[in-house]
Amino acid sequence: MHILVLGATGFIGSHIARAAVERGHTVRAFSRPSSDPMALEGLDVDRAFGDIESVDSLIAAMEGCQAVVHAAGYYPATATPRAVHCDRARRQIQNVLQAAREAGVRRLVYTSSISTIGPIPPGRLGTEADHYWPGQMHHPYWDCKWIQEQAVLSAPDLEAIALIPSAVFGPGDVKPTTGTLLLAIDRIGARVAVNGRVNVVDVRDVAHAHVVALTRGRPGERYLIGGHNITVPEALRAAAHALGCPGPMITLPAFIFRWPSLLLDIYLTRRGGGPTAAAYFLEALGAHQWIDATKAVRELNLHPRPLKHTFADAVSWFREHGYFDRPLGQLMKLS
Repeated sequence: MHILVLGATGFIGSHIARAAVERGHTVRAFSRPSSDPMALEGLDVDRAFGDIESVDSLIAAMEGCQAVVHAAGYYPATATPRAVHCDRARRQIQNVLQAAREAGVRRLVYTSSISTIGPIPPGRLGTEADHYWPGQMHHPYWDCKWIQEQAVLSAPDLEAIALIPSAVFGPGDVKPTTGTLLLAIDRIGARVAVNGRVNVVDVRDVAHAHVVALTRGRPGERYLIGGHNITVPEALRAAAHALGCPGPMITLPAFIFRWPSLLLDIYLTRRGGGPTAAAYFLEALGAHQWIDATKAVRELNLHPRPLKHTFADAVSWFREHGYFDRPLGQLMKLS
């Protein structure tokens, strides 16, 4: 199959491209001309350059492709009103859908976010039947991802499938996303943890599920792509072990940080900074998002690898590429 991967130089997108090539697909990798191609080094892919804001560049990249994997999700990183972020997210996904129709693409696999299942009651696991509703949370990321997923699944004339990864870790996090946690622990340690629950999945398992979804995913369906339901202290302990440093000794309730984080978010936004990842993270902890990934196990051949392997491989990759020798502030600017 000839496929186009949008966001192919990103953390998840590059692994999807790699997994697709390994399974015999012909891959065209789409990114901005300014994107760092490091994640695609040594990979036999065609390159296509453009911008999701440009329908023409998307159409040109999709020509001759049978399927598109959209792993270039919108993240509201600028100091802009919520409504403007939502409009941008809506415009970008409509550009992709329009281009797919005009280029004759039939199948679209969209990388969504665990935010689209919304807050889950503490007494049960989240499933694909759970849905976030606009305005439930403060950080604009929640609404933006909901808008894009809804647009994909309601698109006419497309075999559209939404894959919903949980917290993704692993090697190859070129512009550190979740990997920033490992880099921060290396600098400042992990003796204090925030109480909360998280599901952690390996980026390679996420990529494998995407490639399987190209042929076996059911159009119109959502699939939760999860790995391990653990507490935040457990996650920090596993990460610290991979780094060779002590794990947390103290666990504090998340609500202690919630309002200071939101106030800092408002302050930074007014000063010209964007919404912070920390504010989203603390909101996500309060959403109790332990999940049931049985559907993806059954239909997309998802078999999560051990968490210790995920963290160990991520740390090895960062060390091999010199990330631990660079200032943390410099690395965060790459994100």
